[in-house]
Amino acid sequence: MPAPPALLDGQRMTTLEISRGNYFEDHVRLFKSGEVIVHTTPRTVTAGDVAAYNGLFGQRYAVTSDDEFARSCGFDRAPVPWMLLFHMGFGKTVPDVSQLAVANLGYSDVRFLRHVFPGDSLYAETRIIGFKENFDLDKATGAKAPRGNGNVYVHSTVFAVTDKSRQPVLDFKRVVMVNKKARLSTCAANLDLPEAHVPDMPAAVAVDVLNEIAAAYPHRAAPEAAPYANRISTAGMGWEDYAVGMRISHGERRQITSAHMELPNLTQNTAKVHFAEGKVDEASPVVATGIVYGGHVMSMADAQGYYGFENTLGVIAINSGKHVAPCFEGESVASWSVVEGKLAVPGRQDIGLLVVRTVAAKNMPAGSFPDKDAMGRYPTTTTTITINGHKHSADMGVVLDYERVLVMRAGVSGVPSRR
Repeated sequence: MPAPPALLDGQRMTTLEISRGNYFEDHVRLFKSGEVIVHTTPRTVTAGDVAAYNGLFGQRYAVTSDDEFARSCGFDRAPVPWMLLFHMGFGKTVPDVSQLAVANLGYSDVRFLRHVFPGDSLYAETRIIGFKENFDLDKATGAKAPRGNGNVYVHSTVFAVTDKSRQPVLDFKRVVMVNKKARLSTCAANLDLPEAHVPDMPAAVAVDVLNEIAAAYPHRAAPEAAPYANRISTAGMGWEDYAVGMRISHGERRQITSAHMELPNLTQNTAKVHFAEGKVDEASPVVATGIVYGGHVMSMADAQGYYGFENTLGVIAINSGKHVAPCFEGESVASWSVVEGKLAVPGRQDIGLLVVRTVAAKNMPAGSFPDKDAMGRYPTTTTTITINGHKHSADMGVVLDYERVLVMRAGVSGVPSRR
């Protein structure tokens, strides 16, 4: 290899420092300016993306697995799995919103507006809609001291674009805790702003919005027009078979492996916390590969939800969601759900809506239905798990609690589920 060229007299070697991510102060300035962030690196969804996603989670919903079945439901072909769309849209926003995050705290008012298919190109935009500086309180004096981070509230929209159209396909709000650049500063005061501007984060997507999205779902083919697909689809329950209050344990428990980093890579989610190595706990020699992306746990719960919601055609909303606790490599996740509401879609007999709350817990079975207590707290206990032959302590308890609205096939019950 040839030696690098020598510097000429008077020349100096310069180092280019590339800034990656926005600190809390940057977000507060964007809030004040009202600037819309147009995220870089648009993405064309491919069949390879779908295959890689299915390889990670093994989701089995027929409508996203089989073109023939999807056509019987009125689609041209199988749409992209709804959670893959969510992660791709979410991933578009990470470099500008949560690259320097401490944690993604939760979601609100998530709307799956249209299906996406392989070949569609996605890009995203975000507005900063609020912020809150975090402080520590001295109990003795009552004085407040800056904690070194703050919560940022954002509203993001993902579009499917071609040369001729630009259609929104996903819309969501979230709150993320982001580090400050100057840890002890009170940056809001420096910008002549209050220390908090917390926006309204709706507890649920409005029913009229749900009906509008559901009404755009294609109509199912008559049984005689698609005998194969209609026969296959009768596994499991139809919308009419569910009752409000019904609890369903999704059964299988799956371990998180080092492959958890593949989902952030697949969806271009660059948040550092998912890739940085660190000890699982102080007493353990085991080194874990970063905090597991919370969306990985959401997809685990979604895939497990097939066992109980086999005839799901799509998710049209996440009303709210909370990452209760982090997960790490080696821990296992199981989930359960409760039907919190049933909504008929005006003018439609072939589909109905289920409002479903799903809870995922780590290192414990779903059949015990772990949940929050009467005070709204999520109790935890400790167990011992083994990673690569080494034992270490790990928490047992809820890690995810979120409420979704599912589009379910109606009029397909009567045949026992073949799982």
